Amino acid sequence: MRRVAQAPSHYEVELRQPGSREGRPEAVWRAVRRVGPDGTMQPLRFATLQAANAHAERLRPKEARVVAVERDGWRRVVEDGGA
Repeated sequence: MRRVAQAPSHYEVELRQPGSREGRPEAVWRAVRRVGPDGTMQPLRFATLQAANAHAERLRPKEARVVAVERDGWRRVVEDGGA
C-alpha cells in the first residue's frame, strides 16, 4: 500500500495553558473552542491555513499555535513557514 500526501481536513488553533502545580511543570495545549447553537463545545475549525494564522495572531499576547487535523484524526503542529 502506498501512502499519498493529502491536504488536512481542517486547521485548529490551540492555546498554551500553564502546567498544574502538582509537579507537572510542562504546559498543556488546548484547542480554542466555541459554543454551538445546541450548547455543545466544539473546536473552532478553519478551512485554510491563512485563516487559522490570522486568528492566532489576534490572540496575542497569549501563546497560540496552529494545528493541522488530518482526516484520520492525527494532529500535527504547523510550522511558521507553512504546512
